[in-house]
Amino acid sequence: MLALLPLIHKTFLSVPLLKEFGYTKTQLFICIALYRRGSLTMSQIAQHISSSKEQATRAVAPLVEDGLAQRFISEENRTHIHVQLTEKGRQLIHSRLDSFGDAFDRKLTQSLTPEEREQLYDSVETVIRFLEKLN
Repeated sequence: MLALLPLIHKTFLSVPLLKEFGYTKTQLFICIALYRRGSLTMSQIAQHISSSKEQATRAVAPLVEDGLAQRFISEENRTHIHVQLTEKGRQLIHSRLDSFGDAFDRKLTQSLTPEEREQLYDSVETVIRFLEKLN
């Protein structure tokens, strides 16, 4: 299973993708998490990126300053600060994910047969389902 990590990193987090995004890898992970989940507390963000709340706060700050994300206080517990993408942030992530998806699809089409692509998609769905059960 650990052999997957460097392969996934190399395949999905190429330097051109990060340069096109314009932010750090950590900030990309945060934006994708917020895109998928809506809003997260700083503790949840820290857990998602496997870092401290302080590091998460430092990573979120430029996203807020640039208008991609916004912080707000939880109505349920005023000690929790939530972060969510702004419309500008959602549009940016949506467009980047679309362009990345298109590039990845081209790479798959060039490198794999239709049968291999179907096997890959099925395998990825299975791995995701199992990993979600673990979390």
